Amino acid sequence: MKSGYSLAQIGLHWLVAFMVPVQYLTGGSIERIHHAVHMG
Repeated sequence: MKSGYSLAQIGLHWLVAFMVPVQYLTGGSIERIHHAVHMG
């Protein structure tokens, strides 16, 4: 049996690792956009 992680698992790990700080940095803009849409 092969030990270690598959290439897909490694790729998903780094994708999530990249997306977490992006979500943290851009999370506040969701509220501003939502408010702007409802204000017209």
